[in-house]
Amino acid sequence: MKRVFGLALLGLVLAMPAPARADGITPGNWQVTTVSFNGTTEQILWLVKLDTKNDKVTATLEAGSPLLKEPSLVSFDAKGTNVRVVFKWMAGKTAVDVVFQGTLSKDGKKIVGAYEQRGIVSAAYMVPTELTKLDAETANHKLGIEEMNKATTLANKAQGLRLKAGQTKDADEKKRLLNEAAEAEKVAGVEVPKLYREVMDKYPGTVAAGRAAVLLLQQTKEKATAPELASWAEVANKAAAKFGPHWEIEIDSQIALALSSRPGAAALAVTYAKKTEALLDAKAPLDTQIKILQVLVRALSQADMPADLKLVNARLERLEAPLDKEYLAKVPPFKAEPFAGRRGKSDRVVVMELFTGAECPPCVAADVAFDVLSKSYRPQELVLIQYHMHIPGPDPMNTPACEARWKYYRDAWGPKEVGGTPTTLFNGFREGGSGGFMANAEAKYQTYCEIINPMLDKEATCKVTAQAKRSGDKIHITAGVTGMNSHGKDVKLRLVLVEEHIRYLGGNKLRLHHQVVRDMPGGADGVAVTKATMTMNSEVDLKQLKKELNDFLDDYAAAKRAFPRVARPMDMHGLRLIAFVQDDTTHEILQAVQVNVTE
Repeated sequence: MKRVFGLALLGLVLAMPAPARADGITPGNWQVTTVSFNGTTEQILWLVKLDTKNDKVTATLEAGSPLLKEPSLVSFDAKGTNVRVVFKWMAGKTAVDVVFQGTLSKDGKKIVGAYEQRGIVSAAYMVPTELTKLDAETANHKLGIEEMNKATTLANKAQGLRLKAGQTKDADEKKRLLNEAAEAEKVAGVEVPKLYREVMDKYPGTVAAGRAAVLLLQQTKEKATAPELASWAEVANKAAAKFGPHWEIEIDSQIALALSSRPGAAALAVTYAKKTEALLDAKAPLDTQIKILQVLVRALSQADMPADLKLVNARLERLEAPLDKEYLAKVPPFKAEPFAGRRGKSDRVVVMELFTGAECPPCVAADVAFDVLSKSYRPQELVLIQYHMHIPGPDPMNTPACEARWKYYRDAWGPKEVGGTPTTLFNGFREGGSGGFMANAEAKYQTYCEIINPMLDKEATCKVTAQAKRSGDKIHITAGVTGMNSHGKDVKLRLVLVEEHIRYLGGNKLRLHHQVVRDMPGGADGVAVTKATMTMNSEVDLKQLKKELNDFLDDYAAAKRAFPRVARPMDMHGLRLIAFVQDDTTHEILQAVQVNVTE
């Protein structure tokens, strides 16, 4: 949890409007304690006073951690042995909801479960306490698992050194830091797995042991036999079971995802994914159900079980549909204006390229404006391309093609112009300004239109044609250029395969993404247009492409940061091919065409 400084508001009282029920819960003050990510520390975040009468429970907030600004209790619900508590605190002007869900022990003196905040889930429990207030001294408790602390330090050292290297302007210092990072990564590759094994042996049944086992499963570069993988999965599962089904669901889903990335472990991944599904309450929130089914989809995809996969995807679609409807009723918050038409006879197509990220809140205005543009212009007027980047957090829609195109424009215009998300380019030129939030989306849309409209009146210097036909998992592509007056080795024909519609809920809360880049057939460098007329052929194997994308994301997660969410959308439906000619000397896109991939 990030530290948010502010005075704790002690003695806050918020009685629930309707008493909840519980079987044998012990009245008095209860502390909500979370266990750190690596299982080495515990932190008391909330004190709640519970009163019972005739099997009814009322809850009031006694205190929040001094790390939390303006803490409050939103709701307390106890049904049978299931307990759910929702708290709130303020991060600046943003209200942060946190949820504790747990199961009451038979003696009524402990509730074990999971604590979720901003999409991050940790093990947690509630127990009776004599505390009436919280301070820094009473709120934190180290568990003394030094092997895990050492492993965490070693695992993070290389990343820290690379971060420093990226911030320094001194070439020699940068080189030294990168060399140290490479050496630290080499040491960590040997020592960290050993430390994880020590933790499992010395502290069985603890959160730290379970976390060590999951991390070993996630380290795909660490070779392991099938029995070893099964053993690590069992260690993690047994440790999780001590905190009840809510935490077990979280850990079993992590086990399933990790195994899905291991060669030969797909069947075991399906076993844990189905185990997770079986633990899920049918009345659980829709987003929770969706998250677990996405784990099962990933496992079934890797195990190549199409019949089962079809059934689960159908269930997912039924759950997602009402959330989509609710989302589309609010987004976009304004209507598109139809393009009034060109002033001349030009047939020039404008290409807008947007670099964005699903974890990027300031990208919302650009993303929403981008979507509305597709309702204002036809593909014969405007072609839209959306590249997803790991900025500021991991994005499962990132691809090698996105990274290559990002590098192309950073080399062309420099890191000051192409340095973060959102970044927009029109016919290869950096324009459109920076980011903004939903309230800025309409203004951003107007800015984009003012850039696009004059470009449409510029004469095209060539004609681009393309077609793409799909047969099973194979897409056969033909593209060509005619009437090219200015040609040479620096004029390139490039192809982009985009997915028209992807559903993924990231940190910026946008559910739907359009024209998302999946691949650049023929390579990101393109093919030189050395004649006035030329044709190129290419082929995409979607089954192979999905594998390559999954491997690419696995490598990123192993080397840098884990993905905060389960889903890896790769339906590959509604595919479109975009072909464009670009002058690599000026970086101007001279002409483009977009076609649907036909069956």
